[in-house]
Amino acid sequence: MFIKLTTFTLLATFFAIAPFGEAKAGGCESGTKVAEDIWREHDAELKAAGCAVVAIASSGSVPPNECLDAADKAAKVAQDMIAFWNKAAGNSWAKIGPRRLDSGETHEGKLVSTGGRMFITPMPLGSDSAEIRIRKLDGKAKTAVTVCKEHRGKFTKLWSFEIENGKDKGVWKKTFDRVKGHNIVVHLDSKAATNTLSYSVRLNEE
Repeated sequence: MFIKLTTFTLLATFFAIAPFGEAKAGGCESGTKVAEDIWREHDAELKAAGCAVVAIASSGSVPPNECLDAADKAAKVAQDMIAFWNKAAGNSWAKIGPRRLDSGETHEGKLVSTGGRMFITPMPLGSDSAEIRIRKLDGKAKTAVTVCKEHRGKFTKLWSFEIENGKDKGVWKKTFDRVKGHNIVVHLDSKAATNTLSYSVRLNEE
């Protein structure tokens, strides 16, 4: 009986101090499947446009493609990647998964209860710098926000913060460098069981 009580006490103490919100808030990896599909299609489009896809032997990574600096090829690849996203969204992962994060457009949504929402760019960025702007429009749910950059399965956290519980509206924005050739992932994760949060997300390439 003493052993059971001691074990229960230790577990209760652990759960009281364990940083659950922090661990969950930091995750962008739930978008891995979508990112893999984006990269697979992106490589196919590069090859179709006559752009070589060459991995660096030492790291196995693929650097941003200089060939895409040509405006006509960049526009064609972008157009085809959007078409790919729209087709996939109607049949598979994006229908219930991450939403498309288009540069220069404002995306609005609403978190209900402890739900979450993820946004991801439909193709790697062509600019080396980008600004993310998160706006609280309404509601009072405490919400964790995480912004990452992703390159071929490797996620790097760029920014994380919490929108505190309350009715006050607000805007959070930040500019990131060295994001060319990366996808940008934004994850909003509500921590409130009974409240809601209406928000907007905007990405501006610079």
